[in-house]
Amino acid sequence: THARTADRILLLVQGRVTETGTHRQLLLRGGAYARLYALHRHTG
Repeated sequence: THARTADRILLLVQGRVTETGTHRQLLLRGGAYARLYALHRHTG
């Protein structure tokens, strides 16, 4: 996906940046981005 190759990803919640980093960094942190990614992989 495009997210995997992006230089930086910003996760917004209610218009505020809650997480930032590369795809790998965000997955390793295990936060909301990682949960959304896992959900997408299981349903998509």
